Amino acid sequence: MAFAFSDLFAKRLGAAGVPAPELVLLRLVCLGLWLGWLMARGARLRPLRHPMLQGLRGLCIVGSSLIFITALARLPLAMATTLAFSSPIFVTLLSVWLLHERVRASRWTWVVVGFAGVATVAAPSRAGFDAAVLLPVGSSMIWSLGMICTRRIGSTDDAFTTQVCTCAVGLACSGLALGGELRAPAVLSRMQWLEVLAMGLCWTFAQWQVLRAYTQAQASAMAPLSYTQMIWAALLAWLVLQQPPTLRTIIGSAVIALAGFGMLRTQTPGVQVPQKVR
Repeated sequence: MAFAFSDLFAKRLGAAGVPAPELVLLRLVCLGLWLGWLMARGARLRPLRHPMLQGLRGLCIVGSSLIFITALARLPLAMATTLAFSSPIFVTLLSVWLLHERVRASRWTWVVVGFAGVATVAAPSRAGFDAAVLLPVGSSMIWSLGMICTRRIGSTDDAFTTQVCTCAVGLACSGLALGGELRAPAVLSRMQWLEVLAMGLCWTFAQWQVLRAYTQAQASAMAPLSYTQMIWAALLAWLVLQQPPTLRTIIGSAVIALAGFGMLRTQTPGVQVPQKVR
């Protein structure tokens, strides 16, 4: 729910004229302040065993967020969120290519089902094909590469340290992309700055709760719950933005979620299918 609220605020702020790199930077600033507070309370960084993979993971996470927020400015919230949840499909494909994992035939069936769900949502409408639908799919692909890095890192690097590395890489990349020039102070009102704060706090809260959940329960039990984000995104888009989900989006969401559940049930023992967590 918190991820969906953060995306809602990001969409509203983007419509107000804040560029996507600034929105990513503002989110990461909130996360950085939270991580700094945890370190002040006693959390400690541990030595990195895979610094190159940590850097690549950070680049992938930040790049995925940047592309997705760009997509929010051009697509309905529910549609963008649904297409972003194609990530388990790409994680499976990249696992075969980069990690040389063996995938059962039954899982390939669910991969095809997942692609059918994505095609349902992204199919051309009567007005024609909107190339913007490729943005959340591209965001999902880049995020999936980041999850492959996470698998390679495994448990050798501490989860808190990994999150700090991701935040640091993101802040550096966002700052370089902006070149020290910020448009937000010039285009936002005081009330809209409250939305900036809400966006960052919701995103930081969601990231932290996901980390807590995955350290207290099995990933296979937690992962399916991430699909509820599609429901919250559809409800918020309808109630706040007056963007009711189309029938194609509803059907595609159901098919993508079904494929995700199917891939979880047919996974190789000891191997998890990471879900979309921005």
